[in-house]
Amino acid sequence: PGELLSIPEDTPPTETPPLECEEPNCPGQEWPTWELHNFQPHSDRFGETYGLSHFEGNTTVVVLLAGWCSYCRKQALQLERLSKELLDQRHDVNIVVINKDNASSERHQNALLYVLDQEGEIQEHGNGAPIYRSTLPLFQDTEETLAWELHHGKKDDFFIYDHTGTLAVYLPQSNTTRSTNLSTEEGYNNLKQAILEVEQARAPEVQNERPSAH
Repeated sequence: PGELLSIPEDTPPTETPPLECEEPNCPGQEWPTWELHNFQPHSDRFGETYGLSHFEGNTTVVVLLAGWCSYCRKQALQLERLSKELLDQRHDVNIVVINKDNASSERHQNALLYVLDQEGEIQEHGNGAPIYRSTLPLFQDTEETLAWELHHGKKDDFFIYDHTGTLAVYLPQSNTTRSTNLSTEEGYNNLKQAILEVEQARAPEVQNERPSAH
């Protein structure tokens, strides 16, 4: 029989190095490259086709919603509230929504854009102007682009990117320990706090960029 190979006792055990997460929804990954049509009339680039590079320089929150989803429509209403609240508190934060590729009909887009009555008609102010559910940039995903898949996300997921376009926080809707139901105080505060933490991480850098007083 062959001789047994003796291993010195001081030989360290072999360890398998941990695998780095390289999926698009892993913190530390750059935001995906895509260009989609913005169908929100109140956006400064309404009707244009562009991507996330437009928002570079500020914290940017990407939200995956679908116009046919009643929960998503409630989320859109609360995102509008959160965006205005952050702006009032002087936080430069972009919040953008990607509407699912199979929700591209006018009816489904309108459901994210406007407050509708039970018959699906657009509600109006006294002066005849439509009542918007959301004035945030609303991008329409397509079967050709499939931005949802590029983000490696699912419906109601949140991606918070820092000012360089690097993913800082991923909040999947499936997370049972950290609610993102914005219609609840807990969920609303969870998202807001996560956004502010990303903003605050940049604060020292911004301070250093400011010219010193003379």
